[in-house]
Amino acid sequence: MEINQIYVNLPVKDVQKTREFWTKLGFSINEQFSD
Repeated sequence: MEINQIYVNLPVKDVQKTREFWTKLGFSINEQFSD
């Protein structure tokens, strides 16, 4: 079985900075699972 998706749920103070951090690491943001 291959895992190809990971959903991280962490409380953050600054959502925009957190999104920038993860995208700079190469991860994508799926808006369907983001609010």
